[in-house]
Amino acid sequence: MRALAGTVLTVIAGLTISACSDSPGSAAPANPASATSVSPPASSIPLRSDAAACREFRSWYGQFAPQDRLDNTSKMIVLLIGASEAPPGLLHQDLSVLESDVIKGSKAAGSRRQAEEEKTVNATHKVMRDCQGVTTNP
Repeated sequence: MRALAGTVLTVIAGLTISACSDSPGSAAPANPASATSVSPPASSIPLRSDAAACREFRSWYGQFAPQDRLDNTSKMIVLLIGASEAPPGLLHQDLSVLESDVIKGSKAAGSRRQAEEEKTVNATHKVMRDCQGVTTNP
């Protein structure tokens, strides 16, 4: 599981770096900086928003058929991206709980696995409620 976590974190880091360097708004500022003071343009910093987090959450949730278990770690990367997109607040907290529940559910066995799956479903519904009023159109 540590290997999987390491791989997931490596992929997230790569995606974040790629997003920062390939963002459409990363053009040079209208007023060029003087030669003595060079600072990166503010638009190169990825924006964190509830809309982006909910878009990723909906993408993650959309990967599952009704009979599928939600603790499929191979689909975890989209959920991790969603949690990283959420600014501090209730949505971020609920996405973090969901992320934790998915990980715990993937490790659980027997009757404990069913209990963890139920926690995952409950956490998923909580994030759905958080995202109900959030517009995710780009």
